[in-house]
Amino acid sequence: MNKIDEDIDIFEAIITIWRNKFKVLTVTVITLVVSLFLFDKENEIPKTLVTTEIRPISTFDEIEYDTYNAYLSQINSKSIALNTYNYIFLNEMLKIESPSTFKNFKKINKILLQNLFLDKLNENETYKNGIKKYKFLNKENYKNDKEYEDAVTQLASKIKLLPPDGNEGDRLSYWNIQFKVENTATWNKFLKYVEVSINEEIQSYLNDTFNNLILTAKTLNQFEIEDIEIEIRNVGEFVKLDDPKFANYLSELEKYKKMLIENKDIERFQKIFLGTPIAKSNKFHASKIMVESSKYETSTSSSKNKTVILSIIIGIIFGIFFVLFQTAFKNRS
Repeated sequence: MNKIDEDIDIFEAIITIWRNKFKVLTVTVITLVVSLFLFDKENEIPKTLVTTEIRPISTFDEIEYDTYNAYLSQINSKSIALNTYNYIFLNEMLKIESPSTFKNFKKINKILLQNLFLDKLNENETYKNGIKKYKFLNKENYKNDKEYEDAVTQLASKIKLLPPDGNEGDRLSYWNIQFKVENTATWNKFLKYVEVSINEEIQSYLNDTFNNLILTAKTLNQFEIEDIEIEIRNVGEFVKLDDPKFANYLSELEKYKKMLIENKDIERFQKIFLGTPIAKSNKFHASKIMVESSKYETSTSSSKNKTVILSIIIGIIFGIFFVLFQTAFKNRS
């Protein structure tokens, strides 16, 4: 540019550009044609940007877990039950403590359920299964299984999970799934498949987790009973030797053992769980993908207009530089 500034002033530059306007126009047209060719090649099939809400369970659905949550709070807050038993031994107030058999159980609410749903989405496995099921990619176009699997994984990673933006207020702000698709009908089927699959996985997970925790609770309770029985046998030896100071202790141990055996918390908790949607396959959902209310945006025309405008601007700039450099080169020669 310094050499051009020395050879021609601004007025001469304008005259030079005007005299070579057809050259500038030619460069602009070439730039525009190439840009449109590349654009059309990339957008042979118009794509639609689909944005779909993921809604948690409603307040009314959440009520169905109220009994479960209330009973869990109750059995965890008991001061004299399976966890702690007070007794008097040698004129001192002592207590027997055992691990809480319900501490690993979690309350079930819309937050927990939606977090589980989002976690499954982030794993991408359901996306990949859906991509294969609905043939988003033609397997025959790939050299081997690994190349195909890599392409599936890459495509699944392009499905965006957008957090709430808060624009509509916290009450109406939800997570969204967003993706550019060629066939919206197939995409809607894909979303329904994802919703059903993930809800089934979560339901199975919650059922299995509950049953495993119940089994653990029963095992711990049985171990506690066995430990008490051992202690009762040991103390019984002293009682047989007419040692009165252990008589009260033995009585307390017998009471504690009876309380452990007769306690119905586990059985009641199981019965309450069977009344939740988790135990009813046709009623459960952790979240819903609102396919019917998806927002569609076909951006091909607006993108093409932007491409045309940008190509003309770039073409004109290139054309002007070409003319000025060409003129400066001739003058120097």
